[in-house]
Amino acid sequence: MSEIERGLKPAHHLYGVDFLRKQGFDVIVVPYDELKKRSKSKIAGVLYYFFGDVQHQFACLRLLKKNDIIYAPCQTETSLLAYLKFFQIINNKIIAIAHHMPVKGKMAKIRKKFFKIEVRGLMFFPALSRKVADYINAFASQPKSPVLTWGPDNVYYDKFILNDNPNDLGFFCSGRTGRDYLTMLKGAQLADKELSLYYVGDTKNLSSSNDKVKIKKLESEQDFLYDKSLKIMARSRAICVPLYEEKQSLVGLTSLTDAIGMGKPVVMTRHQFIDIDIEKEGIGIWVDPARPEAWKEAFDLLSDDKVYKEMSANSLRLRNTRFNYNTFCSQLMDCLRPAISK
Repeated sequence: MSEIERGLKPAHHLYGVDFLRKQGFDVIVVPYDELKKRSKSKIAGVLYYFFGDVQHQFACLRLLKKNDIIYAPCQTETSLLAYLKFFQIINNKIIAIAHHMPVKGKMAKIRKKFFKIEVRGLMFFPALSRKVADYINAFASQPKSPVLTWGPDNVYYDKFILNDNPNDLGFFCSGRTGRDYLTMLKGAQLADKELSLYYVGDTKNLSSSNDKVKIKKLESEQDFLYDKSLKIMARSRAICVPLYEEKQSLVGLTSLTDAIGMGKPVVMTRHQFIDIDIEKEGIGIWVDPARPEAWKEAFDLLSDDKVYKEMSANSLRLRNTRFNYNTFCSQLMDCLRPAISK
């Protein structure tokens, strides 16, 4: 909360908590930063697989009498609470948002049995991806997982957008998790054009054998903050989201949201969990995983000023109409309304 209040992050990272307060609801935020870090022992890891963040949920249990509805913007915050609800040990209505595939990795077979109980204990389990929502609904006797459009807080991004929409800083590579920087760099070198690539800290330093490709690594943690990175995005030609082939996670959605929030074209590795078709919307270019040639083609295409301007205009139009935080809050309210009325 404090980062948003201090202007260090856009409000969509609150997933509607601020909106609910503005609507007059008495929202109690269960403290998280003050809790001790979760143990990294094997036993703690197994417990986390089945019960989620137990420590945070115990903190929530102490406040149950003060609320009617438990709303968790993260899917790992309600597993234990959902079990308690299913067995009628608690009466509070529970709504959680799913970001990624709920059952993945180790012990998947037995975890599916627990997950079925979890879904039945939740009133609604909306998701940020159609693929994730379909998976959840397969465990429910009736649909419980509508898809929510998690879009940018336009008011925040408007402070950084420049009127003349410059692109003198080249291409900005956004994000850190699951990033395939090397494939993107190979594509940039194949393009043989004057290119600047900005990227945030990674385990390896990237270097270019092509003098035309300039690489700038943002190493300071301060550079990762929005008030720093968005100033670079505002002068970038496009936002790049290079990913490894993704089969379980919604990684990359935050960077895509930033790109649209800034009204910039995006070049992104094709991603089965991202519902927005960036090519159909005319805001960007999909590239197949591990294909430097696809990145070269994208860089070549976006070197055309006409293409850059068209995609930028489409990106701004999309965020101003359908893909924004207001849409998300409206959809969230549709989920909460039945819980409030009962």
